[in-house]
Amino acid sequence: MDSKEPPSSSQATAPSTGSSKSSVEAYLSPSLQDHVATESSSMLLGPSNVSSSAAPRVEPNFGRKVTKSRPLSHLKPDSLHIVLFSRWPIEPNSFHWGLYLHQNELSGGKKFHVDGRQGRWKTDHGTTKGALTSSMLIGLVRIADIPMHQVNTVAKLTTAEDAIINEIEGFRCRLYVERACERLKGQGHVQFTSWQVLQQDMEAFGNRYANEAEQNIQPRPIAVALKCELTPTSEEKAI
Repeated sequence: MDSKEPPSSSQATAPSTGSSKSSVEAYLSPSLQDHVATESSSMLLGPSNVSSSAAPRVEPNFGRKVTKSRPLSHLKPDSLHIVLFSRWPIEPNSFHWGLYLHQNELSGGKKFHVDGRQGRWKTDHGTTKGALTSSMLIGLVRIADIPMHQVNTVAKLTTAEDAIINEIEGFRCRLYVERACERLKGQGHVQFTSWQVLQQDMEAFGNRYANEAEQNIQPRPIAVALKCELTPTSEEKAI
């Protein structure tokens, strides 16, 4: 999200990979770089003391910028997207979820997501121009068109539960997106009949392109959710 990302509440240093690891254009903060979670955990991030007998799950390296990415001009201005990231090892329906409120190709937009683990979740929101440039990005799916005069209202609804996320039973990044979308639906900003059906479509999209994300095949796909009563642009896949 902008030429200068807001600092995350916890910083981590990624190991050298031989490629740029600047977070300037990354969708999400470097706080998730090379974070490891246990394979058995149902949360985004598991305990830090991973057993040597268990295969570790490596979270997306959000700090490393990719090359030959899709330009922001391919995103419809004034639109809200669900963003999925691949996780390693790749498993069905196992993604990092976030929301991205796009303004235009010059200004970028606003990111909304959480990182952490059970009882220690933290929000990481801010502006960015890098919604399409983070490594392990699966893709973006447009779920609503948001007129400029509604942007602040949508942002407030999205973050309405930020102060209590660690009190929500079974909380995780996907649940953050789900609950935000349900609030937005309740106020008429997003149109869908059932979150469960929309989630299934998102998971099918993620499963289809997760391996390409891990291999950094560019450009990453952008799509539109037909169940949100939207019409695809020339750049969007329909799901």
